[in-house]
Amino acid sequence: MPELILGITGDCNLDCGFCFEDRDGELTQEQIQQYVSAFIGDHVEIGGGEPFLRKDLVHIVKQIIAQGKTVQIATNGTIMREDFMRLDEGTRSKVSLQVSLHAGTPETYREITSYDMFDQVVENLRGFVLSYVTGLSCAMYAENIGELPEILSISYELGLPIRVGLVFPNDRFKGRLLTPEQVRELGEQLLVEKTVSEGLVESSLLRPNICPVLSGVYGLEKKGACPAENGHKLYVDPSGMEHRCEFLVS
Repeated sequence: MPELILGITGDCNLDCGFCFEDRDGELTQEQIQQYVSAFIGDHVEIGGGEPFLRKDLVHIVKQIIAQGKTVQIATNGTIMREDFMRLDEGTRSKVSLQVSLHAGTPETYREITSYDMFDQVVENLRGFVLSYVTGLSCAMYAENIGELPEILSISYELGLPIRVGLVFPNDRFKGRLLTPEQVRELGEQLLVEKTVSEGLVESSLLRPNICPVLSGVYGLEKKGACPAENGHKLYVDPSGMEHRCEFLVS
């Protein structure tokens, strides 16, 4: 299935050390329209930066839906826009949210993001889930692996599916990656959690690894080709540059 991911803005209100996104640039409405019009798939992902910082986000969402697509918004969950929450039910039914949460306590959240917004994110999640199909995502490394139970607890309490992955480091990343043994133990833990949570937990560690980045960083055996290698995926960064994948920016 073809994938289109649009980084509509490089601007973000957090400062996560492992973020791979360049803070510069913003796709214009015209660029977004062109990419969506040319895309043969029926589902578009938009991210950033933080998409909810764009004042025209609602217009962008309606623009994409008007072309017969559904939309997933990747967000850090710190912002709840009134105009977005007031969208009609028909529009909301075509929109889903993927909220990143890499900590289970306010203290670790502050260490990772440089901001005290943990409680705000959790409160916003309670509002999002009432109006939108919502899921969580988190990336594990040495500084937050101990809080996975707390993160999963939030997922279970709100009935939200959660996707658990590994940090994709960049040049400025100063954290510690998980060791091969920790990655193996994490996979075993997630397998148990997927069973007891009745499928709420998902992870690339529970499937054969097809990602060349994970293979290169963590030494995981690669089995098969990813959509980027098959030419089925396109990521457009906020500056308008095209890439095979958001994790294979070159």
